[in-house]
Amino acid sequence: MANELLGAERWLYAKLTADTTLQGLIGSRIYSDVAPNGSSYPLIILSNNSEQDVVGAAGDRLLARPLYLVNLVTNTGSVAVYEQLINRIDEVLTLTVPEVVTLGSKTYTILSCVRERTVRYAQVEDKTDLRYIGGLYRLDIAPA
Repeated sequence: MANELLGAERWLYAKLTADTTLQGLIGSRIYSDVAPNGSSYPLIILSNNSEQDVVGAAGDRLLARPLYLVNLVTNTGSVAVYEQLINRIDEVLTLTVPEVVTLGSKTYTILSCVRERTVRYAQVEDKTDLRYIGGLYRLDIAPA
């Protein structure tokens, strides 16, 4: 397996952009690592937190287990306003039935995607008060 991280991020992006509820509220404002300057809110940021490989006895990588931080970012004082969005993100990304997907030139099986923990924090960027709420999502990816 190669480029599982890129494949995982493409899969996350595809799941989020395909959902009509999220499209109506977020549009295409889903970014990798950082949002461009001047972006409108709310938006979603995807960031790889870590990755863990499961290796067989012969040294072959059997499973990739990337952990992604998926954050809804708002510029309001209350994240409660966006409860519908964060709940929908969780519904869209929770995968309990495997999906076979082709990502680039490779075919993988996404065995699962589950939230391992929630995340919530605030920070000021360019004098703008931002609120982040989301979760750490673990994907299990195997060769198809």
